[in-house]
Amino acid sequence: MDWGEHGWAFALVLANGELFTDAVQTDHGCSYIGPPPFSCEYEVVTPQHVRLTMRKGATVIRVGEIELMNDGTTRTTHRVFPSDGSPYVEKTVWVRQL
Repeated sequence: MDWGEHGWAFALVLANGELFTDAVQTDHGCSYIGPPPFSCEYEVVTPQHVRLTMRKGATVIRVGEIELMNDGTTRTTHRVFPSDGSPYVEKTVWVRQL
């Protein structure tokens, strides 16, 4: 995962060998770079904490809390609202190997 003044991006290689990528550009509002038809909004909570709200049309599908920790790791908490199931929470920690 990488983030900076223009947004963030990350890539994952899943256990089955598939590649998953995701990115958001924040230069002029919030632009989700990924499969359509999603839109996004973001709020800078602190210089190290961003809240990202993803929508499909008018419906909120995900709210992500993305935090850069003092040791360089990134912690994310995503509240997910699927159209065909109960809401759930995803938590991840990204550790930078030096």
